[in-house]
Amino acid sequence: MALDAIEHAVRSNPQVERGRRHQIEGVALVDAADVPRFGRIQAIATMHPEDELPTSERLEILAKSIGAERASRTWPAASLVSARGQLALAVGSPAGMSPLAAVQIAMTRSTAEGSPDGGSAAERVSLKRAINGLTSVPAYASFDEQRKGSLKKGMLADLVVLTEDIFDGEADLGRATVAATIFDGKIVYQSHSKSTN
Repeated sequence: MALDAIEHAVRSNPQVERGRRHQIEGVALVDAADVPRFGRIQAIATMHPEDELPTSERLEILAKSIGAERASRTWPAASLVSARGQLALAVGSPAGMSPLAAVQIAMTRSTAEGSPDGGSAAERVSLKRAINGLTSVPAYASFDEQRKGSLKKGMLADLVVLTEDIFDGEADLGRATVAATIFDGKIVYQSHSKSTN
């Protein structure tokens, strides 16, 4: 219905100069036939990592409420990225969850303990896609990509420095913590724990 509404809006209204950046919030279960439509209408899907945390209890409730087959298609992150491209997926600000934990869920589709075994492997996204989902994609969705969402000259310089290089293939994302937080170019938090590196 949301995709139908966006398509109707596009048909019924003249093109705007700055373009359209339609977004569907809280995407969870998408009919397989609707996945390509996100690409056709250039819609951005926002998913909430705290909702997709695959605890055994949550998976059991999902299977009972919507059936095992439909439950297996929930939060189709990788499918949407494939259909829409790099701007497909925004990750909603996690309530009561650290952004690092949100990235971990998007990458592994498992809990921190590795449950379920292997997670939903087909719908995992890369580390870069997960980070972009929390940074550059939301900035783009709100027409703010010229001032935030990436590390470039002239941007707002809101960022964190982590204790681990999470792009190092040997790094353990679960062990990484925030060493410093920079807001508008100023250090507003600095950890007092000393690095062992």
